[in-house]
Amino acid sequence: MGDFPLSGIVGGDLIRENVELFVKAYAQSERSDGKPGNRLYLKACLMAVIAKIIELHAQGQYHGAFLIGTSPRRSGRDLDVLQPIFRYIDDHLHESVRIGELAPLAGISEKYFISYFKKAVGITPGQYIYQIKMNRARDYLYEKKYTVQQISGFLGYPDPFTFSKAFKKYYHVPPSKFD
Repeated sequence: MGDFPLSGIVGGDLIRENVELFVKAYAQSERSDGKPGNRLYLKACLMAVIAKIIELHAQGQYHGAFLIGTSPRRSGRDLDVLQPIFRYIDDHLHESVRIGELAPLAGISEKYFISYFKKAVGITPGQYIYQIKMNRARDYLYEKKYTVQQISGFLGYPDPFTFSKAFKKYYHVPPSKFD
């Protein structure tokens, strides 16, 4: 564990005992099949790791930076440029949307478009489209008005089987069992 930096934050040798306790708790929770108290114990072990890191920082043994409240800044301008993209995707969910169709709408070269989109939104255009389709599918299923076949058509899937596979991959449950 001494050579293993905890996600590049803290040398493993500084928090070895706490991490080993957490790893054991995690393994136990994986085997427990949801026994009461295991999730709480796992959270407590994780909190012990975090508390140890904070303690080391306070003692001056860890000099990393704690970046509270920081996230990649997305400028309003970046998102403004992408508004036509968001509208286009929403209007064309029933089709197969290609990157080559989206880049010109933003006035950006296809080569630069994916990195620009990811920087502004946090995920690639393909991931965004997939996420939107899965969220829309979930909403349709909650309404209980449509069949899986209808929903797959609404979202541009070639057949219900392909849609069901994508849905199960995203939600870990097939659409027929989704409540």
